[in-house]
Amino acid sequence: MLYTKLALVSAFAYAHFACTSAAKVIITDLFHDTEKYYTSITVGNPAQSFLVALDTDSTLTWVHGIECPSVDCQRTRFNNLGAAASKEYKRAGDGYEQFYSFDATNQKSYVAGFLGTDTITLEQLTVEQDFVPVFESHKVFKDFTDSSKFVPEGVLGLGVSSTVSTRAIKNLKSVSMPRPYTSFVRNLAEKGLIDKAFSLYFGSLPLRGIIKGEFVLGGFNENRITEAPHFIPVYRPGGPNEDIRWQVFGQAFKVYELESQSTLLNDQVDSTFAYPDIPTQADPRSSVIYEERFLRDKNELFKFATALPFSKLKQGYNNRLYRALTGSDPDKMDLENEPNSYIIDCQFGNDTTKMLSISFSHQQDSKTDPKPVHVEFPLSHLVIPYFDKDDKHTGCLWGPQDTEDDSEEMHLGLDILRQIYTTFDFNEYRIGLASAKDTPTKIIVE
Repeated sequence: MLYTKLALVSAFAYAHFACTSAAKVIITDLFHDTEKYYTSITVGNPAQSFLVALDTDSTLTWVHGIECPSVDCQRTRFNNLGAAASKEYKRAGDGYEQFYSFDATNQKSYVAGFLGTDTITLEQLTVEQDFVPVFESHKVFKDFTDSSKFVPEGVLGLGVSSTVSTRAIKNLKSVSMPRPYTSFVRNLAEKGLIDKAFSLYFGSLPLRGIIKGEFVLGGFNENRITEAPHFIPVYRPGGPNEDIRWQVFGQAFKVYELESQSTLLNDQVDSTFAYPDIPTQADPRSSVIYEERFLRDKNELFKFATALPFSKLKQGYNNRLYRALTGSDPDKMDLENEPNSYIIDCQFGNDTTKMLSISFSHQQDSKTDPKPVHVEFPLSHLVIPYFDKDDKHTGCLWGPQDTEDDSEEMHLGLDILRQIYTTFDFNEYRIGLASAKDTPTKIIVE
């Protein structure tokens, strides 16, 4: 065995935030389109409502703008032109700061627009906020034949960076440069409306529509979790212009097999692909199937990216995890629907015997942590049902994808983050890991 495990002893009292009169807002109704999770905001005066994706890997908030073609920006488009325009909208700076974003992770989507300012409201919380009404939006969201349920209309940036990159288009030789930017949640905290933290929990694999997840502004919901979040520090680069992201150091992967399944737990959301009954913590362990400790003092960075449906892992790690579940290497990709995803037989989603453990370091650099924290959940939870444009279940995919072009950057997407109740503390720059009461996930510290 790699580690001797001790019970998690952290109490809620040890995970408190500075006590203020700020509100804690808990949003439980989230929208899901099989790839991203959304909440609703209003922008401007008169207020216009937008369904925006929750994205921890981006700081910027943007919505579809009136200048964006309807074929790319369906339904609501923010009006900042003419007599019907929002009365409070104004361009940021000199009005010519253009924001452009290309999704290098998936290499297929981009948005562009000018940075502006207007009031944004989420629930009862309202602030004046910089955002971008985009005039271009290409393949950011998944398309469905039936769009009557809901249509995505933007992104709510929950990143921790204090800058975004814009370029001054009046200068033909200009290049993108970082400029100060305050995210929506940090803006709320600086105005004293919430404490400097938020939490996200998405639960089991739901169908497309409204799900009972959780988006907490101002801390975490102690009634939803078994123990207080266990915090690990965010990696902060040393340079003054270095970008801060929600990223931490991982230390090891391990897959072990359970000996028996005497007691069962299944409180998952009902769906056509519900998780199978999962053994409780009382079950003993047996042999280790796969174990990969990263080289000493060379831990790997993982970015927490809630707008990515699939994690991005280095090919070697990903293939060995796949083999630990199936007994064979992945050899076939879904070139038609998800060209970067491996196809997997849906029957592996019913495997209740194999548990995945991901170890995270408390270090703020790549040094090995003698007492890391471990997140454990059934490996079969990484078998993802795939739904086509007509909402039909067409098969299953292996959640994690290989990083592109031998990239050194690894991302934890929703396939993994869905298993964890996560708290993001942007006062002390740390991420809290907790187990929700309705999941078999365990958070174990040594």
